[in-house]
Amino acid sequence: QCMQDMARYIRDPRYVRVEGRPLVIVYRAGLLEDPLATTNRWRQYCRDAGIGELFLAAARIFGVEDPRQYGFDAAVGFPPNSLTNRPPTVQVPGLVDGFEGAVYDYEQLAQWNPVPETPSPYFDGVSPGWDNTARRGKRACILANSHPHAYEQWLERVVASTIARNTPDHRLVFVNAWNEW
Repeated sequence: QCMQDMARYIRDPRYVRVEGRPLVIVYRAGLLEDPLATTNRWRQYCRDAGIGELFLAAARIFGVEDPRQYGFDAAVGFPPNSLTNRPPTVQVPGLVDGFEGAVYDYEQLAQWNPVPETPSPYFDGVSPGWDNTARRGKRACILANSHPHAYEQWLERVVASTIARNTPDHRLVFVNAWNEW
């Protein structure tokens, strides 16, 4: 059903493609019921519907190190989620009592942003800022001290790295998320 609903969009010639194949990214690949069977079903549906081959990518979070085990072709960095496997770096005064989340210094996290060694293609990501307190409450992840210049520097580094290590068809950088406060 999912791929049937998406078909009209991925048929559009303006749709983002990698290697000439429509790119579909899944946020939590590990939550798909039988991910490998699901990706195989999606691929077969697109072949049968005349769309052709898909290029499937999984966000590199929540234990997804090698997306191929789930039937995906590539991984996508999803900062800050893909970068916060380190201890929090900032103590912020005035946090609500019982705060169990993490606060990271934006510039430190942006500087640390390594390109992981992955057995599959990897598309890097950046984040202009992050504070998911509205959704997560006391378990929020917050990037403190973000500002446009730091974002610009992070984006420039990631773009330069992406250009240097990838063929033109794999030169994609993702932004997460303009709307996360």
